[in-house]
Amino acid sequence: PCVSCNVGKQPAANLASCADCPPGHFSLGDACTACDAGSEPSNDKGYCVSCKLAGDNAYSSDGVDCLTCGAGTQPNEERTACVGCAALSAEANSDSGMIDFIQTEIESTCGDLYSSCASDSDCSAEFDAALLADEMPTAGHADLMSLLECVDDSGIEVYSYRVGYYSLAGAACVPCGSGKEPRPGDQAACVDCDAGEYSGGDMCRSCAPGTQPSSDKGRCDPCSLNGDSSHSTNGVACSSCQAGSNPNADRTACVSCADAGAGFYSAAGAPCQLCGIGKQPAGDLASCVDCGSGEYSDGSSCERCPAGTQPSNDKGRCESCTTQGDSSHSVDGVSCTSCGAGSNPNAERTACDPCSDMGASFYSAAGAPCV
Repeated sequence: PCVSCNVGKQPAANLASCADCPPGHFSLGDACTACDAGSEPSNDKGYCVSCKLAGDNAYSSDGVDCLTCGAGTQPNEERTACVGCAALSAEANSDSGMIDFIQTEIESTCGDLYSSCASDSDCSAEFDAALLADEMPTAGHADLMSLLECVDDSGIEVYSYRVGYYSLAGAACVPCGSGKEPRPGDQAACVDCDAGEYSGGDMCRSCAPGTQPSSDKGRCDPCSLNGDSSHSTNGVACSSCQAGSNPNADRTACVSCADAGAGFYSAAGAPCQLCGIGKQPAGDLASCVDCGSGEYSDGSSCERCPAGTQPSNDKGRCESCTTQGDSSHSVDGVSCTSCGAGSNPNAERTACDPCSDMGASFYSAAGAPCV
């Protein structure tokens, strides 16, 4: 009698026996049928099994066997092929919603420059390409260069929103965290950014001078956040300027307080400031020192008072000895003193002249004008 073939088999051409289904095929005992890509035959070849049941990293391009995707890749949704994590990163970073968000921030911050570039088709095209590039261009349309300078000066984060995917063993690609990037070449692991670099997770980039990486290396923070004396020459780390100097406007270097003008000092690398009246900067410009005896200053440098005067109480100016009384004089500008009896000050108040110089009948009881 005729009998049915078993699962995974089909009648031979002469119907005299049953033959095994070829690789990639299944059968309930009637005719062998090919499994679709993304699946493989069950162990008994009685049905097809989705590669999703074979593991997170399984795929099949021909329906014969479910294979494993390599590190740095993952199966596509249909489990018919492996896709690189790098391609998924590029797709995510070109997402129109993210690009629109960054573009809106640039427009609101650099309004006129943005409008000027947007109104020129060439500049606009270069700008759109720049937002998708891994690095900002250093040459291009003049309006674009002006716009990107504004972006840089404003500290707008263009890259910190980006993601970078990796896969350890061909399973689902997952994003690297802040301060990391997928290992170049195979995206099979995440590697830490080097000193002075930052990353939103896609690619490590160097921080600019005047900034340093944030604690998680996810962005660059301006050195101004670290205090009035902080600067960075190379974008690696912010440090304090030495006493007698302060950071330049870009926080990229320290400049001597002498460059600010006479009378400026800085105690600890903070902004240079003027000394008060009656003082001048010390030699190292790190502090202010009092003017010496007989000296005055507006805060810039101490100068000697001329004879016939003396420093004011605050040493901010020289006062004529005439303000100290009729008998007052000063030979050295240090202090005004009274002439002795029998003499009086000369016209310049720089010395005392004897009354006898005026005639035999002149006298002075207490250094006042001879009469």
